[in-house]
Amino acid sequence: MFKRNVNWENDISLGGASESERLWQVADEFRAWVVRDLQALPLQERAAFRGDYLFVIDHKPCFLVVVTPELVSSGRIEFPNGQAQVAFDMGAPSELTSETIEGLFNDGAVRVKVTTDSNTLRRLLGGTLKAKIAYINGLVKIAGDLPCFMRLVSVLKGRGVGPLKVLGPDASESPAPRSSR
Repeated sequence: MFKRNVNWENDISLGGASESERLWQVADEFRAWVVRDLQALPLQERAAFRGDYLFVIDHKPCFLVVVTPELVSSGRIEFPNGQAQVAFDMGAPSELTSETIEGLFNDGAVRVKVTTDSNTLRRLLGGTLKAKIAYINGLVKIAGDLPCFMRLVSVLKGRGVGPLKVLGPDASESPAPRSSR
């Protein structure tokens, strides 16, 4: 299992970075872990999750995960010159045009859209807030195919995906990490 204890304040790989930069680095690490586990699923199982999964944080599209039976790709969303672009950095690059990307954001063409704020994201990644509680309290909103997303979360949890144990001002009570894989 890929669990590691990330010291929010002193991790060498995060040295000199602002708290926001550290949050995004931890979020990217978690995203990489999820993509690897999705890629490891048998093709038949992965086919059930086919679609685009958009993650909106602080009212801004930040991540896109594209799942097909053949591959899983993911990237951060950037807005150079005001136009959305996905910088695919995991999996095979996709041929998404900026018009297609804009359509995903504006037309709701994604299979699932997860919306939250950076504080909630930090607490979820650090394990000090459970996803179910965040959803029930409206801190995380899920639009689109909720049953598919819940099945996906269940499959990933079964494979050992869970919060990274991030230590910080509000996460110091995090339990010890599980063994690594």
